[in-house]
Amino acid sequence: MDWAGDIQGVFFDMDGTLLDSEHLTDGAIEQVAKAKGLELAVDCSRFHGVTWQETAETLIRLEPRLDDPNLVEDLQASFHTEMLRAPPQEIPGAVAFVRHVAARCPTALVSSSHRESVAAVVARLGLDEGFSLWVCAGDVGPSKPNPACYLEAAKRLELAPQNCLVFEDSQAGVEAGQAAGMRVIAVGKQGPGARLAPWAIDHFNELPAGFVAALGAR
Repeated sequence: MDWAGDIQGVFFDMDGTLLDSEHLTDGAIEQVAKAKGLELAVDCSRFHGVTWQETAETLIRLEPRLDDPNLVEDLQASFHTEMLRAPPQEIPGAVAFVRHVAARCPTALVSSSHRESVAAVVARLGLDEGFSLWVCAGDVGPSKPNPACYLEAAKRLELAPQNCLVFEDSQAGVEAGQAAGMRVIAVGKQGPGARLAPWAIDHFNELPAGFVAALGAR
């Protein structure tokens, strides 16, 4: 990673990247379908990294019997129920890494979750001072894999996209970071995002010693 010296800003996805929570998305979708007497024959990983609105629209296309004006709210409520039932843990090393990076260069939390959910997770992880800004669902138009959210973060921080690094776990997220012209490290070597990213880690403790110190060194 000899390019680390060119990096002037580091952007993080939330669910699945900082927080081991993507399985809660799967559970929320399954529970909503089950409540309607349906079993979905679909890989729920396709919904990782996208907004609940887009998830609902895709689900209705795949299974018209899910069509309901309250589907987005039902999915969100089911997700919060899953979080309360089994609170997710941080990806190992995530909190310490964010703090170290934040002391070195600007950071952004770029999530497809709504701002209320992001605020709750940030507070729970003790990262209130960990990010220069957040870009959440509703802040920009299209969700990942569209690069708009990452480009918005770079714009607000007055950084060139090529000088930004993204940490993402989902295929949609990795595609968004790459489409923005940023370097991307996938979190989860066996996850869908790792198939697209040139670098992948299972947790933040795997990053090379001195990586943070090298950021922006050139």
